[in-house]
Amino acid sequence: MSCYSATRACAGAEATALRVRDVDLSRRRIDVRRAFSDVGGRIVLGSPKSHQSRTVPIPRFLAREIAQAVPGKEPDDLVFTMPGGSMLRLPNWRRAVFLSARSRADISPRFRLLSRSGRGSGVATGPFL
Repeated sequence: MSCYSATRACAGAEATALRVRDVDLSRRRIDVRRAFSDVGGRIVLGSPKSHQSRTVPIPRFLAREIAQAVPGKEPDDLVFTMPGGSMLRLPNWRRAVFLSARSRADISPRFRLLSRSGRGSGVATGPFL
């Protein structure tokens, strides 16, 4: 999921709300139609950050990765879930997946992926930390 958020114009809350029906792998396009928000500890489904649906192209390598996440899922199933299949909440995903992957890759703890400003860049220093 971090590859997806970091390489496209899609916030994490939008990526976690993607359903299989929102993905067109043959055209390499994602329809961003909704986003999850944490409101007082409750997850609420709402509109994307722009309050408008949009179609986002994805590169070939990412289409292959997403294709591995959707087999056996129904059209209304979420694309990105926790390893056990539950709804992906960003703090839990960060703790369970991202931090251990960052450690295995031997990347500085100050490294942060950017979805809006970086569009696929990682920064190790600067104002975004």
